[in-house]
Amino acid sequence: PARARGAGDSTVVERAQGLFRGGQADRALAVLDSAARAARAEGRHPAESRFLAGQASVLFLTGRPGEAEAVARRALAAAPARDTVLRMGALRWLAASLGEQGRHSEMARRWAELLPLARARGDARHEGYARLGLAYAALLGGHTDEALEGYGRAREIFRGLGDAFWEHWALTGLGRALTQAGDYPQARACYLTLAERALAAGDSMALGDAWNNLAALEYAFGDPAAAAVGFQRAWEVRRSLSRRHDALIAVVNLALCEEDLGRFEDAAARLDSVVAESRARGYADIEAQATSVLAGVRRDQGRLVEAAALFRRILALRATSDVKGDVDATIGLAFTLSDLDSARTAMDVLAGCRRRTAGRLPPALAPQLDFAEGVARFTAGQLEASGTTFARAAARAASAGDNRFCWQALTWLGVTQARLGRRDSAVAALQRGAAQWERLRFRHRDPEWRERHGAQARLLYATLLRLLLDCRVDET
Repeated sequence: PARARGAGDSTVVERAQGLFRGGQADRALAVLDSAARAARAEGRHPAESRFLAGQASVLFLTGRPGEAEAVARRALAAAPARDTVLRMGALRWLAASLGEQGRHSEMARRWAELLPLARARGDARHEGYARLGLAYAALLGGHTDEALEGYGRAREIFRGLGDAFWEHWALTGLGRALTQAGDYPQARACYLTLAERALAAGDSMALGDAWNNLAALEYAFGDPAAAAVGFQRAWEVRRSLSRRHDALIAVVNLALCEEDLGRFEDAAARLDSVVAESRARGYADIEAQATSVLAGVRRDQGRLVEAAALFRRILALRATSDVKGDVDATIGLAFTLSDLDSARTAMDVLAGCRRRTAGRLPPALAPQLDFAEGVARFTAGQLEASGTTFARAAARAASAGDNRFCWQALTWLGVTQARLGRRDSAVAALQRGAAQWERLRFRHRDPEWRERHGAQARLLYATLLRLLLDCRVDET
């Protein structure tokens, strides 16, 4: 009888899986819910746990992480303490649903709980899942080397299992870790490999990831027109998938491009819709990203008090385990405070961020933090200190191949040197900045983007022209 019940349980799970693969997620959930209730009434808690874990997986994969979390917790509670297989299944979906909601510290604890269980049992698949999750937590926390190692190990595991789908997930994470490490050529190569393999395998989710992340590199390194095309392609793929979480990331990125073009109201409308949907679905991380970009839009519009309030809200909501989100919001707030003539407060905010991220600030973010500090010190009248900070930002950006931040830092370094009466040093810095800017200008193929990029260089060329004409720079 026990064997018969076990066979029947497997039949229920297989039927639910078939319904889900056939696009009938609600019917799959109903089958699993009915089976779980019956098993609970019969006191068959292992079977109940198995059915509940199946429900959690369907809920997660259809973009309902809050519900998935609740059901996964019930699955874990129903699993006998010594039944490692059932506990691993429940832990996997519990950790994944916590991560989807942006609760990264809790997520990391659950993945860390899963890893030793999987290794003790010799379960390579669950070890791979755990390593993927822990690498993601390390990435968010700024522990880049740990993330690189974790994603690399996960890739090896899934390649050994012949599981291309999860190997693609590992490749996506590996590309993100390489980007965070400042190894942009390798990151690009990783995403190109991912795109090629995903296209061949018909893996739309991985293909959307590859296009989105390649577009992010284009945006960061001076071709926002190409980035916008890439983000749009990622959105076209992702919007048809059940995981709205990833689709909304593409929408945020499209809004970022609109902001860059000065289409502030269009960008704000997109972002408002993302914030509303993210809040309704429990995507705290996407809500924070969208709010951060929206705050930047409001700053660009001159709505500084509103922008500062939004940036502060993000910092209050966002877990400090997400280093990039912390740094991005802090920089935005610092720029806004400098615009509001509160440069000393901006410096305090930046110093607090440095303390929080000490020992785990990714190389890719260091030039940006330096640049923001330089602007705050310049605004506060600390010219010597600001010049030193801009020089450091330019050197770090140049080392990373980040021309966009490099030319901006060199521009402000030149302006600072001019204010200090050091004409030759100012001209040298500005000419280096102009050379970097020219390299980027030729990457802009779209006329609208070229016009916008030209407007951004007014301070650079106006200051350089005055100096070359031996005119004293009285103001910027």
